[in-house]
Amino acid sequence: MLTVPSTSMGGALLQTHGDAANAAAVKDIDRKLNEFAKKMDALSRKRDSGKISDAQFYAEYFPLQAQSVELQARRNSLAGSGYRPR
Repeated sequence: MLTVPSTSMGGALLQTHGDAANAAAVKDIDRKLNEFAKKMDALSRKRDSGKISDAQFYAEYFPLQAQSVELQARRNSLAGSGYRPR
């Protein structure tokens, strides 16, 4: 009788698909993180040039920073699941 190990081709295909899905998700998160970084940098420049007040800066900056931290945690979670950027 022939037994099929748990690391059969089907399991490998599922793992490869999971890695591909994680890679796509990580790339999307990286894109969003870059967008947040650009927005945060623009806000910093506006505040430094006096175009917006400190209060307005913080009111806009901190929500972006919180979203950025959440995305970074999500990215780290995905990266810890076996995906490694190449």
